[in-house]
Amino acid sequence: MPLLIEWTRAWVDAADYRNTGIDIHFTAHEDLRTDDESFFKGILEVYEIPLEKFNFKLIAISDQRLHRRKDKLDEWRSVFSPEQERAANAMIPDDLAARFDWKM
Repeated sequence: MPLLIEWTRAWVDAADYRNTGIDIHFTAHEDLRTDDESFFKGILEVYEIPLEKFNFKLIAISDQRLHRRKDKLDEWRSVFSPEQERAANAMIPDDLAARFDWKM
């Protein structure tokens, strides 16, 4: 988890430093799962791709060889022990928790 936080912090810093000339768009798996059309529209907007050039119909993946666990949005809640949840929360800096709604 510390590496994930460090990696995310570096991207946040790059996104907030406007002199890079690079647009950085943050996405979340939850956004894809709950509103896939808005998820893709956000990406298309960053790359200035016209909406009409994209087909929003997703193809259902039924290949059982893919490892997707149970594919529940909050699956971690049934996997983390209370101690692990407390430890994870303690590692997440307040500004990242607020920005990405990470507090558990």
